[in-house]
Amino acid sequence: MLSSMLWIYYAMTKKRNVLIRITINTFSFFIQICYVSFFTVYAPKKEQTLTVKFVLVVDVFAFGFIFFPTYFLLDGKQRVEILGYICMVFSLCVFAAPLGVIRKVIKTGSVEFMPFGLSFFLTLSAVMWLIYGVLVKDINIMVPNVMGIILGVLQMILYWIYKKPAAAIEDTITA
Repeated sequence: MLSSMLWIYYAMTKKRNVLIRITINTFSFFIQICYVSFFTVYAPKKEQTLTVKFVLVVDVFAFGFIFFPTYFLLDGKQRVEILGYICMVFSLCVFAAPLGVIRKVIKTGSVEFMPFGLSFFLTLSAVMWLIYGVLVKDINIMVPNVMGIILGVLQMILYWIYKKPAAAIEDTITA
């Protein structure tokens, strides 16, 4: 959610090609809010509390920590530049997050903890945003999405290497 909030703020600050950036990132933010809300409603009490605390600390306070200094201490051009760098870092974190499981995949030889769909759609998203970044000539959009494509392809290659064929899974279950 934080990444979407930051990209919305960046788009509003950039003032060029705003509508598509705000629309897509607002939709992304809304979907993430829905996901967290559903999780919170159906999660055990302990996880509900942790989730609410995490969302408040990471999303609300971190956004405020970035928003207030950039809004009140920087002028337009500096604000766009600094926000662009911040958005790049957060986007790279989003793309790199699924890589945390790579060690487990290699160690166990199983991809059960690395969903292919997530890797595929993050890569597809990176491709689309890269194309958009090239069209509007925005390096802050291009850089993290080039890295996102590379990391996504790496994840899919690992998935392909360590994926067990259906017959091997059935043999394991019946054994």
